Amino acid sequence: MGDKGNIIEDDPEFRTQLDWVRNQVAKSDKKWKFVSFHNEPYSVGDNAILWEGNRMKFYRKYLIPVFDELGIDVVFVAHDHMYM
Repeated sequence: MGDKGNIIEDDPEFRTQLDWVRNQVAKSDKKWKFVSFHNEPYSVGDNAILWEGNRMKFYRKYLIPVFDELGIDVVFVAHDHMYM
């Protein structure tokens, strides 16, 4: 992050990715909206909490609000390799 402390303003690649997600959802006429990605924003696994806490906090702060804004119904993740 840059001096502003706002990744949305400071990281044009992340902003571009969020714009892409918004565009894809806007074009969809489907009832249910699904998102799939590898690393999770929430975890009960000790390894994730120990080694990936900052990334998880980042997702919760910047990515999850976008999913909420877009009305995403289900998010699939696979990093923990467990069912939650």
